Amino acid sequence: MKTNSLVHFYKVNDSDHPVKLEVEVGHGQNSNSKILLNHLPVPGPGPEGSFVRSFELILGTNKELQGEELLMTTVVHDIMENTNMTSLTISLTGGVKPYTKTLEHSASKKGEVVTYSANIEFFK
Repeated sequence: MKTNSLVHFYKVNDSDHPVKLEVEVGHGQNSNSKILLNHLPVPGPGPEGSFVRSFELILGTNKELQGEELLMTTVVHDIMENTNMTSLTISLTGGVKPYTKTLEHSASKKGEVVTYSANIEFFK
């Protein structure tokens, strides 16, 4: 199993404006994501409270997120016949400025699992 990691600091302010997380899984692959916000699980609509494939989520307001930490683990299953490429694009909007990062990794063979992890800290 291969792992790709992202660590980022996201600047927020004192407003009540919501901060949105968008996750896009590329290349038509399957995935499951688990999210912790300040070490507490954020329940998703999928199996065992996970988020399946691509999704959007309001994390809270700028004010609420100050000093918080988001941990996300996404397991991508290579199911496509025509490619072993996997990718995960993470976008945050609503804070001081938008942020987008794409991580990519090629699975060695069809059926392999690639794990992506993200650690994002919100600061003022």
